[in-house]
Amino acid sequence: EDAVAAALRQAASKNEESKRSGEEALKQLELKANYAATLLRLVAKQDAAVATQACVALRAWVSNFWDKRPTAEEVAQRHAEEVAQRQEVKSAMLEAVWVTPPSLTAPLTQALATIADVELPRGTWPELLPAVVARLRPPYSDQNGVRVALVVLSCLTRLWLFCTDKEGDEYRVMQLLVSETFPLLEQLIAALQARPADEDEAKVETERLVFKTFQHCTNMNLPSYLFDIDILAKWMGFHLVAVQKSVPTCPQANGEGYCWWKLQHTVWAIIARWTTRFTGTHTLQNGARACANSFTRVHAPSFISPFLMLLGANKQGQYVPPRVLNNLFLTACSMCKVESLYALMKTHLDSLCGASFHCLAFTSDEYALYLEDPKEFCSQRLAEMSNITAYADDLLARCARTGSAKFLCELARSRATLRRPILEDIIRQFTTDGATGRDTKDGVVQELQRKDAGLTALIAVEKSMHKNTAMLAEVLVTQVIPELDSPHGILRAKACEAFGALFENCSRVEIAHKPLAGAVHKLLSLVEYKELPVQVQAMLAIKRVVCVPLGENSIFAHVPRLLELACGLVKEIDSDAVAMTIQTLVDKFPNATKENALPVLIVLRDAFIRLSAAENTEAVLTSISCLETLATVVEAVAGTAGSISALVHPLASLFHHVLQMDEDSRCDLMGEICELLTSIVLNSKPLTHEILHLIVITFSALEDTENNSLYSVLVECFAHVVSQATELFLTQPVLLDKLTSSFVKLLSIEDEDDCDCVPLCEMAECVLFCTKGRVDTFVEQIVPIVVTRHAQQHCLKILLTQLKAEALYYNPELTLRCLATHKLTLKFFADLQDSLTDLPRARDKKVVVLGLCSLLRAPPSALTQALHDAGITRALLSAVVATHASLHGALPDADADDFDPADYELADMSGIDDSEDEEDDAGQVHEEEMKLDREMKGKANLEEVSDDAHLQDLEELVQGHEYDTAEKADARREEMEQDYFAMDDLHDHATLFPQVDVDTVFVQTLRDITEGSLRCAEYSAALEQLPQAEANHLQQQLHPQQ
Repeated sequence: EDAVAAALRQAASKNEESKRSGEEALKQLELKANYAATLLRLVAKQDAAVATQACVALRAWVSNFWDKRPTAEEVAQRHAEEVAQRQEVKSAMLEAVWVTPPSLTAPLTQALATIADVELPRGTWPELLPAVVARLRPPYSDQNGVRVALVVLSCLTRLWLFCTDKEGDEYRVMQLLVSETFPLLEQLIAALQARPADEDEAKVETERLVFKTFQHCTNMNLPSYLFDIDILAKWMGFHLVAVQKSVPTCPQANGEGYCWWKLQHTVWAIIARWTTRFTGTHTLQNGARACANSFTRVHAPSFISPFLMLLGANKQGQYVPPRVLNNLFLTACSMCKVESLYALMKTHLDSLCGASFHCLAFTSDEYALYLEDPKEFCSQRLAEMSNITAYADDLLARCARTGSAKFLCELARSRATLRRPILEDIIRQFTTDGATGRDTKDGVVQELQRKDAGLTALIAVEKSMHKNTAMLAEVLVTQVIPELDSPHGILRAKACEAFGALFENCSRVEIAHKPLAGAVHKLLSLVEYKELPVQVQAMLAIKRVVCVPLGENSIFAHVPRLLELACGLVKEIDSDAVAMTIQTLVDKFPNATKENALPVLIVLRDAFIRLSAAENTEAVLTSISCLETLATVVEAVAGTAGSISALVHPLASLFHHVLQMDEDSRCDLMGEICELLTSIVLNSKPLTHEILHLIVITFSALEDTENNSLYSVLVECFAHVVSQATELFLTQPVLLDKLTSSFVKLLSIEDEDDCDCVPLCEMAECVLFCTKGRVDTFVEQIVPIVVTRHAQQHCLKILLTQLKAEALYYNPELTLRCLATHKLTLKFFADLQDSLTDLPRARDKKVVVLGLCSLLRAPPSALTQALHDAGITRALLSAVVATHASLHGALPDADADDFDPADYELADMSGIDDSEDEEDDAGQVHEEEMKLDREMKGKANLEEVSDDAHLQDLEELVQGHEYDTAEKADARREEMEQDYFAMDDLHDHATLFPQVDVDTVFVQTLRDITEGSLRCAEYSAALEQLPQAEANHLQQQLHPQQ
């Protein structure tokens, strides 16, 4: 115990060297059998630093030790010591969790939930549920025990939110959990809500935890226990009592973390969720329909009064947390879609819209931030813009504008008759008799707030009013454009944002063209305004303006200066929107970019290096945008002599920087890095050693990541280098070594996804084609892997067949020696013959013809005696004629397969597997993978489902609908492979295919066999046995005049 405690103290040290030493010590201690039990004892001790670090270490250990749900066979194979260790940890954790300090309850219960996720569905932790239930029974004397039990229950219910398989163990456990605990929760919350008004905060937090468990059970799934009108009525009564209680007046009440506000947030989140899910009842069945009708007609009207009371309190200046306000407006959004609920809300629309405008205006704190720290104001505003315009996670928004903006947008979208009144309300925000200002008594600031609310409202409703363009154009000309000249920078910035949002639609209105053109020129001047927020918003508005012909024509002459200013903004603030503005300008005006390409590239490179090291999400997104913009800059200067070469050197430091990043950060950026590299390679003339060095760096970075799908991004880039600069490629053996090691490593893993192997196969065939006879070591290393790799997907099967033929084309004697060394000769030719009928493209058949002709032209001494004895050489001659005939349409493709290894007496069968058993095994594996795929897809469908689809989700859950059937999964897989093989034969690998006339090679080879140097009795016998159609085709090719 002392050794573990000492290691934990070192791991918590701020000194990097001491921290690494502690982490290494913990790795060694993890191997001891009592490691987890020791950590649990340390968690219960008073040393806060050690206890906290022990929780962190315990969670990591549990995640590794209980990393997956075992099969019954795996459980049976466990050693007695491991079983005893698991049981000891479960018992120790069940004891420790009840005495853990409150600050450590959350991380410890998360570790407990990780274990429960594995053990409960298998029934191997029967002590857990009774321990939780026991502490939820009256008289609740152990308040800490009740709180911990609720935290544990909340974590457990969250585990199976997305459980859809009603026959599965998880669903059974979830139903048992709810049926055992919810009656007790009803008693508990009834007792809590009957408490006196001077209650302590601990009881409020306990009540919140009860609602949190209810929220988890109703977030995506509804357990069958809740499909009861009486039980729903009871719970809705609990919710109503919670929202009707006023928040006590105290200093803490003005903070979002106050326990009362956390309770309000949870309860209103549940109401918003139920209102969203029950936006209609015509498709629901069974208990779901009854519950929906009961909620919308009986319970929802009761929440209107407290709903309006909170909004009114906020408008009067009382504090209401932004997350609570967002939940209120999300509830209003859903009410707009239900006629019965909209009828209740309709009489209060003026109050709702007023409250919405109030939330849209900037606060006095934001105004002070604008004046004191413009840079931070920009960062917050840009993050908020993405929430308002894209409707990101509303519940996590940092301000109430997201929900209120979404409410106005939904109201305008679903209620067409209200669009003009909404615009009239917005216009009134620009007059002195408009809405009351927000949390300030300054008359000037109140006026600014009214106009700011009006401009933000225009941004919110613009997308919902695409059929009311004339009305928007009138508002743009009369209200927005004048604010571009406002004496107050905060309004100028918001006017720029509103102008950019409305410009695209309004530019189509003829009467507005003249003032719009003048406003575009005004934007150009505002980009150099003295205040940073105005500069940023003007630049972002220009990004949208250039996407419209009117704006594009007005801005063309100013592009060089705009690029210079945009680069300055990238240096000053971390915003992906500004970086994407540069990309838009470069993409729209490539000719105007060429002279400024190098300065722009250096700015973007430096910004990427600076931002990629940051830990916040906004900085990472901006760094990715910088990479995307760099690729656009490279494409823009393509064709200009020496331009790409000048860019390569500054980019090299960027690639080295990525290689030195940690694995997680590198994985996030590798897709964009590969795209950038492809742009550099495809647009570079000539290719240089420096560019090849960039490819080597990228391959090195990919080797250290687990995302093997990224190799697909490099295929075009790699093929271009090998085909267009073959000699240069051969001077860099390290690149070929990287490809070889990746190929062998990836294709040797039997359970590796076939799709991840496809790109490396494409790169390998490129090498075989373009470096014929010059990379023997490469061929010797990949041929055994190609022969032994078992592919399930059609696209990989075809590529492996291609590689076999291409190895013969490269050097038949070398390939045969390699096969003989590994005893794979007979398997190689048997598999090659069997797969000939699968060739879908003309290019595939040409490659096979080249490969087989190369083999037939090999000296007789190179062909092993086993091939002659098995009669395979005769079969190959027939196969090459049949494949060439099908290529010219002389006979159907199916006729090409007239070879069956069973027809021949094979001298050695050791290299050939039992094909029937292999197919059975593959089929079994395929079914298991498809089952897992369906489960994961079902989860993904539930996680990513939109609000409009929640109603259908609920019905499908009630009916036990399986989200992804085997037929749908197979259809998607087939569609993917059809896309792969639907490529134009002339375009597909056009630069890779050797400059060889396949027909000439075929004719010359067959002439040598029939009447030239390759003539022999064995070949003559095989030609005499050709089917009539193939014989006719052969005669036509050899003697076309006859």
